Amino acid sequence: GTKTSHGPMVATMRTLVLLCVPAIGFGLGSVPRASRECTERARLREVLDGCAQGRVIAREEVAAITAVGGAHSARYGEITARGLSQLGRRLGLSESDVFGDAGSGLGRACRQATTEFGSSSRGVELSRTRHDRAVALLREADRSVRDRVTLSYGDCAAEELWGSGRLGDATVVWIASQLFDETLMSRLANRIRTADSVRAVATLRPFPDGIQGFERQPDEASVEMSWTVARADPNRGLDATPGVPVCIYLRVASSA
Repeated sequence: GTKTSHGPMVATMRTLVLLCVPAIGFGLGSVPRASRECTERARLREVLDGCAQGRVIAREEVAAITAVGGAHSARYGEITARGLSQLGRRLGLSESDVFGDAGSGLGRACRQATTEFGSSSRGVELSRTRHDRAVALLREADRSVRDRVTLSYGDCAAEELWGSGRLGDATVVWIASQLFDETLMSRLANRIRTADSVRAVATLRPFPDGIQGFERQPDEASVEMSWTVARADPNRGLDATPGVPVCIYLRVASSA
């Protein structure tokens, strides 16, 4: 079921506006009042939309994520619905799988893996704001989805989340690791290595030293991500939307 947050959200959207952006209206003193108010409203809408979409989080959260994942790891981007469909088909995701998302953001991939492919899903996110938003969105889903998706707050490479933890029964692991540093990637490789249930791993960034017991596939997948949609040419149609290469690792069968 849904893992709810312990305590209130780190900040409301109003507080996030104050924490994450300069004071709205700064430097606009010489602009006519009507124009200034219009500009302020536009900037406020932009910030609130950023909060809702996971792009804007409190500075304290940015610092915590950076400490775990590296200098740019707090920047937000996610696999699109089309991208997850592409990935799920490539990995043969099915009802018998448990889909694990290491860095699950707003939980969209987890919800889609369950609705489209019938798998159970586990997501782990280190931003409390994004995690709380994901939990709220999950509450709005059908009960059949809510009962099969578990969202947790924490470090996706923490030992307690693997083994007998939330990610311990994952069979397919997805990592939107474009901006993860080598330290976090190595920690994740160590956790996956000891998770006997994992059969396949898909990651935007390759593991520095691979994963013991897994073999990287020579043919990479290509999936649509939120930032590739943003820079796509709208005149060329959906099929022309560029994809991002995804490294696929499959568990090597034991010779025993």
